[in-house]
Amino acid sequence: MRLPQAVAALGLTSREEINGQMTVGFFDHWLAFAGARRDLQASQMIDDEVGLGYDDECLGISLSYQRKYTRDRDVLPATAILLRFNLKTGQEKTDNSDLFARHVFSTP
Repeated sequence: MRLPQAVAALGLTSREEINGQMTVGFFDHWLAFAGARRDLQASQMIDDEVGLGYDDECLGISLSYQRKYTRDRDVLPATAILLRFNLKTGQEKTDNSDLFARHVFSTP
């Protein structure tokens, strides 16, 4: 994915990366998620996340494991266990991706 010219012109350093994510549904309302991002120039992982979730008409809940490998000055790589909870009123349209992080395909 290429950054828009307006973002690329901000003086950010060049970086080539590959990213991907997958959500697989099984057993009625249960689903699994995996996503990862890798810096191709430095040959190292940027971050990854795997999780399991339940999603129906009224409730969405997921538990995931997230690892960020980047470091910047005093900020070290981090590991987190994330619990996401989503109550639905039935008024708005929702989908399974609300249960998992959207950081995998986000741009700075």
